[in-house]
Amino acid sequence: MRDIRATLARTARRHPVWLVGVSLVIGAAVGAAATDEEPAPTSIRATTVPATSPSVPEPSLEPAAPSSDDLAPAIEVPGVVGQKLIGASRSLERLGFEVVASQEVSREPAGTVLSQDPPAGSALEDGAIVHLLVAEAPPAIPDVVGLEVARARRELEAAGFDVIVKREASSQAAGTVLSQTPTFGVAAMPGRNITIVVAKASAPEEPGGGNCTAGYSPCLPPASDYDCIGGSGDGPEYTGRVTVTGSDPYGLDSDNDGIGCE
Repeated sequence: MRDIRATLARTARRHPVWLVGVSLVIGAAVGAAATDEEPAPTSIRATTVPATSPSVPEPSLEPAAPSSDDLAPAIEVPGVVGQKLIGASRSLERLGFEVVASQEVSREPAGTVLSQDPPAGSALEDGAIVHLLVAEAPPAIPDVVGLEVARARRELEAAGFDVIVKREASSQAAGTVLSQTPTFGVAAMPGRNITIVVAKASAPEEPGGGNCTAGYSPCLPPASDYDCIGGSGDGPEYTGRVTVTGSDPYGLDSDNDGIGCE
């Protein structure tokens, strides 16, 4: 094509009029040839269209309110105070409650329900716990006759009783429990006073008619007061271990076991 146009240009300089017609014919032929060629491909730019997704609601953090069908029906607690534990437990367990029982020493017959928690008439769910307080028989007074006074006191106090000691002359060894009131085996409420009678030591014979304070062995010459050696008392007189055989005017036997300043 380039060679044809160059030839036409040279001819036009020599024969300008004739060449006009030829140029028109060649131009038409060239145009027709150009139209027979395949058209240049058109540039197409692909555009991505985002797919539309359905709107998904975010989960709610608020707990769903329970419907009336989800709520367990409330059960009324019956009154069982005054009943025996076995019967009271059965009544409560038949309704679906759990029973927890504890004991307390009482004058009421053993096994009687003294109180309940929650009280009668309360509304609870199935499986709820009902606490019952049940009477326990008072303890029996232990037998301490024949024991040494200190041991007798320990056993009575361990059983929950208070001890009162009285002394009287006896042929038995000093400090031995001669009797007790109330007698052993009797059921008594804790805190009750138990009186024990304890043998006291015989007063020793004192040489020369003696000049001793009555109730102590060995002899304590009369004084305004006696205190135990090494104690916190302020005298004016002091003594070591002594046997208390009488009324203990100086207060040396603080635990009433017949021995002072031990």
